[in-house]
Amino acid sequence: MARLKSVEVVFDEPVMVGGGEVKSVTMRRQKVQDSIDAEVMATTKTGAEMEACLFSLTCEIPVEDILTWDHVDYLKLQEKYVFLMTTSSANIVQPSEEESSVSLAGQDGAEKK
Repeated sequence: MARLKSVEVVFDEPVMVGGGEVKSVTMRRQKVQDSIDAEVMATTKTGAEMEACLFSLTCEIPVEDILTWDHVDYLKLQEKYVFLMTTSSANIVQPSEEESSVSLAGQDGAEKK
């Protein structure tokens, strides 16, 4: 079964990367070496810092930039990372940004966004 090799992460508002604003970044599939490199990069060795370093490696952007983003933008990286690591291109189509938003069922059974 073929695996997705990368996904585009689209932000609601531009984020700063390398001194300029971008509306999206490409995240590639994680390699084992990325986990090792992220642990070496992280100075505090916390899970959060290692994850930010991992996203820096898989998106090929400076971790210092990621650390200045609003958390809502960081959540987009997390969502796409999970999507990329748990799907195959053979049977799943990447959802649009609107389709990937979380919907909650209300107590009356009606869906709320």
